[in-house]
Amino acid sequence: MSSTPPTRLDHKLECPRCHTIYLTLTEQATGSTPIECSSCHQYLGTWAELEHDFYRQGGSHGVFVLREGQILRMD
Repeated sequence: MSSTPPTRLDHKLECPRCHTIYLTLTEQATGSTPIECSSCHQYLGTWAELEHDFYRQGGSHGVFVLREGQILRMD
């Protein structure tokens, strides 16, 4: 298995309809807050589900950053 960090997140974080990773977030999001795609408004899951997926794909290791609802790879 390669230790190279992924260049792109996928799974629950990528919109199945428009294939973007741009989330609509509220300032007071809780684990049960429903999250939608900012581009097409497709329901993506709860904040807890998406947050878990983000960390599972490297978010806890400083590989990605969440900025204004968009998940970006840190270089």
